[in-house]
Amino acid sequence: MGSWESHLLAGEAEPQRTLAWSDEVFRIFGYEPGQVQPGTEHFYRAVHPEDRDRIRQAVQEAIRLGRPYELDHRILLPDGSERVVHEQAEMQYEPGTGRPAKLVGTVRCGKKPV
Repeated sequence: MGSWESHLLAGEAEPQRTLAWSDEVFRIFGYEPGQVQPGTEHFYRAVHPEDRDRIRQAVQEAIRLGRPYELDHRILLPDGSERVVHEQAEMQYEPGTGRPAKLVGTVRCGKKPV
């Protein structure tokens, strides 16, 4: 299982800063650690096109409503093959202000088809 986090920019509806991935997340996505610079755009390019809207909706609800999410989705590996992953994330808030600060989550290879 790998871990990641994405800091929010003030006023953004979705994380826009560079994602921080653990070495295991790189491997799950088919890369050597540090081989690519992970970011929101890179992540969504790797997600199967049929699963992107569902993930965007889960992320937006996590930010807007403070609701954690957990879902299975497909990713496209650099060699063109597909992999099912299980992802979960929750919002963390700025101390004192209570404003959404970052999403933190985990991802692992899934076992059941989407």
